[in-house]
Amino acid sequence: MDPSEIFRHSADLVKAGSAVGMAIPFTAVVKKILGPAADEIAERVRDEIRIYRYGRQLSLLKKAEQMAVDAGFTPKAVSTKLLFSLLEGASLEENEDLHDKWAALLANAANPDAEGSVRPSFADTLKLMTPEVARFLDAVFSKASKQPAITAKASELGIEYTGKGIFAVPPRSMRIRTVTLSDLGNYDGLFNLFGQIGATVFPPDTLITSSSLPEEIAQDELDRQNFALIMDELTRFQMWSIERGRTSGEHFYLSSYAVQFLIACHPPEPINPS
Repeated sequence: MDPSEIFRHSADLVKAGSAVGMAIPFTAVVKKILGPAADEIAERVRDEIRIYRYGRQLSLLKKAEQMAVDAGFTPKAVSTKLLFSLLEGASLEENEDLHDKWAALLANAANPDAEGSVRPSFADTLKLMTPEVARFLDAVFSKASKQPAITAKASELGIEYTGKGIFAVPPRSMRIRTVTLSDLGNYDGLFNLFGQIGATVFPPDTLITSSSLPEEIAQDELDRQNFALIMDELTRFQMWSIERGRTSGEHFYLSSYAVQFLIACHPPEPINPS
């Protein structure tokens, strides 16, 4: 079968395999009923899943190749450890947006001018992300990229030492260290951004009060619970540097890990942009 045909039919194949697997529980009784055919059917399911994963890997390579061509560089060999992590992760990814990020990781890893830009831990992080989390993180990164960064002494910014993120330095050096920040705002501001990408039922400017309809209040509560879960998840992924100013309250900044991860999850920049 031609590789393009494998990819075209891979989704149907894996669904068929899953259907067979669910329809025939391979218990001891069923195995006795089927006899030698039980092993053959089980192997068929495994083959169909292998074909699906192979198709996703082919698609990954095609996307990464095109990204390298678009960026204008000749790829270098990717280390075996990283290569197999990326192939494994992409082979299990059904969402195309996330699959594109796997391809970007591979393309950046193969970029000879970006040595070390893709860390092995990036594959573990991306593997755990849902499409919704990835979309929100992209929106956060886009917001940070458009804002002018503030460069100043940390003490001048009114930021207290917390021992986290970009401020992980001894307290006595905090007064003289110069840092560059892109302030993402507070928790409520990020919830509004969450709504702007369509992740909430109501638009972010919708006013929900105690006099709103019960179903509206319930839905708003569900949206906020989902957002809180995502924020906790991104904190676990070490995407935030959370700092508390002396007067401005708690603000969020993309961690250095998040910045490098998000850059690596986007196609390489052209060598000679027009």
